[in-house]
Amino acid sequence: MLRTFWIRLLTVLSSSGLAPGPGITKNNYLLSIEIALKNSFVTFVKTDKQETYISYADSFLGELVGTDRLVVTAYRAMMVANQGKHVEAAKIAHSAIAANVSSQPIGRHYHYVAMLLGECSNAVLKDASLTNAERNALSGMYLSGAMENTRKAIQNNAYLDQRLAADLLSGGQLKSVREHPDFKTLFEKQSTADKIPQIR
Repeated sequence: MLRTFWIRLLTVLSSSGLAPGPGITKNNYLLSIEIALKNSFVTFVKTDKQETYISYADSFLGELVGTDRLVVTAYRAMMVANQGKHVEAAKIAHSAIAANVSSQPIGRHYHYVAMLLGECSNAVLKDASLTNAERNALSGMYLSGAMENTRKAIQNNAYLDQRLAADLLSGGQLKSVREHPDFKTLFEKQSTADKIPQIR
């Protein structure tokens, strides 16, 4: 199984023009998958290989159980949102992923919900089937959810993890969150700075 997993992981990286980097090891399934999906996301979008990305995520899901599935589920749903299926992706955020959060509230769970809803907030603005008013209203709703889950992620110490902090401070999915007035207000609090050392 390990050899099959490793071959599939290398295929994801090579398909996106990436080479294995620090942290890509056979000894940590979840971290390896997370790095591969994160590093290849933009490249798969740019090369219009969204379905290929989703199929890889599906195969990785077959390797994982329990809460470890959260990371892959989130990245898969973000790609679904990128395809314009923001409603479908938002349902995943409010059901499968949210269920993990409610049963075991770990900071990174809230973080991935925030990322997914942030991607939905961006994707809905490209939905030509909606009026401008509808797009803006839905985008605001998704953004509100992303902001709330970011707040919970901070409260649950998610961003003491350097990788998650990098997502928060520079990731594309959370750009709209960073631009939200409440986010800037949140960062003025010393209690928040203690939970995200990078912003001191």
